[in-house]
Amino acid sequence: MDMINNLSKLNRYRNTTVTWQEDIDAVNFRVTLHETCIVRSDIARGVLVVNSGGYQTVTTKKRINEVFKAINLDAYLYQKDFVWYLDPSETFYDGATVRIHDRTIRT
Repeated sequence: MDMINNLSKLNRYRNTTVTWQEDIDAVNFRVTLHETCIVRSDIARGVLVVNSGGYQTVTTKKRINEVFKAINLDAYLYQKDFVWYLDPSETFYDGATVRIHDRTIRT
């Protein structure tokens, strides 16, 4: 699976000072919002590491969900009663991992 090529939609952020995607190496990437790495791939472990940096904003949630969608990952971050959840019902926390290969949430 060539996830970096699938992230081409996110490259529209590359030249902004707010959000950008960058390649870490040939297979790993990170997406940064302001100065916070909100998504980082760890292909060796088969996971994405997600992080709000303590800023659980609409924009942070939107960017994380855009990454999930760009790589066809069956995962979704949503908010209910001011609490963030990783679909289906795992409570979100900074540093949570989402398995890439079997497309399930691991906490």
